[in-house]
Amino acid sequence: MGRLEAFMLVATLCVGMAGQGMAQAPAWAWHTVQKGETLPSLAQRYQTTVAALMKLNGWTTPRPLRPGERIKVPVKPHQSSTPSAKPMGNPASPPKAPTQPPSSQGVLVARKVLPSLPQPRLLQVTVGKAIALKVPGLRSVSVAAPEIADVQVLTADTLGVLGKKVGNTSLIVVTATQTMVWEVQVTPEPFLRERLQQLIGLPTVTIEVVKDAIILTGTVPTQSERERATALARLFATTVLDLLRVEEPPTPPTPPKPTLPSPEEIERAIGIKGVRVRLVGDSAVLEGTVETPDEATRAEKVAVLLVPKVINLLQVRPLSADELQALIAIPTVKVRETPEALVLEGTVLTQEDLNRLNELAGQARRKVVNWVKVVAPPPPPTVTFAQKVKDAIGIPTVEVQGDEKGLVLSGTVATQAEKERALRIARFMLGLPPVPPPTPPTTPTPLMVVPGVGAAPMPTPPTGAPTGAAPAEPRLLDLLEVKGGKQIRVELRVLEINRTALRDLGVNFPALAAPGVAIGQIPNPATGGVTGVAQRTPIQAFLQALEQRNVARTLSAPSAVVLSGQEARFNVGGEIPIPVATVAPGVGTTTAVEFRPFGLVMSVLPTVEPNGKIRLTVSAEVSELDFTIAVTIGGAVIPGTRTRKASTQVELASQETLVMSGLVQRLTQTIINRVPLLSKIPILGELFTSRRFQQGETELAILVTPVLVEPTER
Repeated sequence: MGRLEAFMLVATLCVGMAGQGMAQAPAWAWHTVQKGETLPSLAQRYQTTVAALMKLNGWTTPRPLRPGERIKVPVKPHQSSTPSAKPMGNPASPPKAPTQPPSSQGVLVARKVLPSLPQPRLLQVTVGKAIALKVPGLRSVSVAAPEIADVQVLTADTLGVLGKKVGNTSLIVVTATQTMVWEVQVTPEPFLRERLQQLIGLPTVTIEVVKDAIILTGTVPTQSERERATALARLFATTVLDLLRVEEPPTPPTPPKPTLPSPEEIERAIGIKGVRVRLVGDSAVLEGTVETPDEATRAEKVAVLLVPKVINLLQVRPLSADELQALIAIPTVKVRETPEALVLEGTVLTQEDLNRLNELAGQARRKVVNWVKVVAPPPPPTVTFAQKVKDAIGIPTVEVQGDEKGLVLSGTVATQAEKERALRIARFMLGLPPVPPPTPPTTPTPLMVVPGVGAAPMPTPPTGAPTGAAPAEPRLLDLLEVKGGKQIRVELRVLEINRTALRDLGVNFPALAAPGVAIGQIPNPATGGVTGVAQRTPIQAFLQALEQRNVARTLSAPSAVVLSGQEARFNVGGEIPIPVATVAPGVGTTTAVEFRPFGLVMSVLPTVEPNGKIRLTVSAEVSELDFTIAVTIGGAVIPGTRTRKASTQVELASQETLVMSGLVQRLTQTIINRVPLLSKIPILGELFTSRRFQQGETELAILVTPVLVEPTER
């Protein structure tokens, strides 16, 4: 059913009920008691007496009313045409259709289109609440004013009615057998006045709820509070009667006009020489000359405290040439004074300096002629690459020469550490690694044996020029000298220890059993590493006992004194000739002899640090001839070599010992015992032969002891 049809149906219904008359309407209606309502106030509101209300509700004596309680109140016939004698939410069955037709012709025309409708029943719903109606055989439903009450079909025979706004509307429900009409009356919530009073929060505002209207009376402090109260009331009712009155703040009394001080009193309060005060009405006029602008400002501030209005006509004395010169503070600018103006002469370096000069000249408070020119500063001197390296090194006694392709460092330094630091900085500036790569070992020139001539150096085959040669690497020549360098005596001892015999004796020394661990290691608080073994430990006695037991033997015990930062090399052994067959251009296949070193080769680089410690860089190599792996070349037996190497870098105190161990060599030997003659008999000779296999392990230990040697002065 559309809205237009619903309106037509409601109009027809109203006309039909008017024709039937008001005789069937009941004389009372339900009223929900609000907070603060009493029987006398309700009697006055509904234009009746307290006794009539008591009789209507069946009371014998007056009693207090409870908020939310529903009581019967009288209703005049012309005020209600939608009676309801049943409780809300439980509608009765529709009454029978009237037998007498209405006398209105319009109704007769409408009855030709629509059947007669039953008399509407009253349905009360609170704002924000909903009730459910049970309507069997529901077909359609329509509400006249959806903004007052909303209807929703919950199930096939159940309707939900929701109160949205205070007011009255009509609800028409069409079922399979009949058409029912309800007059929906949406009433305000029971405690609307208390809730609205709490939201407004002003005790001077009184709230009255009359049916679907809210009346606001009382006073509010400001117009914004009045608008806020009205807006809050419109949230609960469409009709709001605003009778609020804005309180006007009391007008403060006009203070008495203060008595102005005399000009002499104002001048004494200012306390600045040259200031004169003149009173004009209630204003003070300041006249005269002061030294600085700050004095003029201070005089005005003091006068404002004494007089309501101040007119400042003070003048500031212009600056002299000397005062402006001190204010500018630029040595290249001079100030000259003439009878007409001050003249600025000289030069400045930048345009910013000239702009600042013009700002300062404006503070002279007199005419200033500016003849200052901007002169660009001379370009800074070019710093050479060698000078940059020297500045980076930061040692006055070090001289640097050269360019990016190569540098020469000369001069003297105090310690070896300073020398190494200077070299590292120079290598960094050249783009070289901080530590130079190790120098490859020098290979001896092979010799060739020429028949009839003897041994001669082998010629080098010619090589062609490289086609794409790489750019040359920058070079660094070190000519630095350590002035007053310290001397260090390096004592070495190389031992070979039989680990098998050591275990047979029942001695287990963990330091020799773990590779790369120093004997008796003690921590170094300066570096946080391992410093070695102090000389006062009984390691010498221990090693001497091993030698007496033939468990250890000393391979070498050299000693040398070197300067700090210089390398000491030890070589104990020899060189073995090895024939090498080569093909020389123009000679053919020849046999060359190449000599390879063997024995003990050791290098020690001690450096005295600024903290008194000695930094050691040790590299050791021990090789020995082994004929068990020899080869025969041209009838010559060439033995093999067994090599053991070790290298490390530590920091020790003077007279402390570093032990490098863990270079283990394992040997397997077969010992055969035979009976002469009988052991050579075939088959039976094995009975007179015995074999025994023996395995042995030897460990190489290197002891390094640096001792700081002080030179004796004579």
